[in-house]
Amino acid sequence: MPDLCGYQNIRDFIACVSYGCICGAIHPVEAPRLLYGAQVAISALRLQPKDSKVVKRKKKPKTAKTPPPTSSSNKTK
Repeated sequence: MPDLCGYQNIRDFIACVSYGCICGAIHPVEAPRLLYGAQVAISALRLQPKDSKVVKRKKKPKTAKTPPPTSSSNKTK
């Protein structure tokens, strides 16, 4: 079973528990406790403070492009 650290490992853990229940390797009484552990682990990841070194850059506002000038001689009548 994968460790309960990181999103991908937690997802793999859940998949292993599900597969274990289907093939009979994990008793159905044990499955809720294992899945609850995965739920607690993913909640802890979401509540983990973000790294202070990572600074989000502000996006520059998009400027509206002006259409190119048209000459009156190119217009068709």
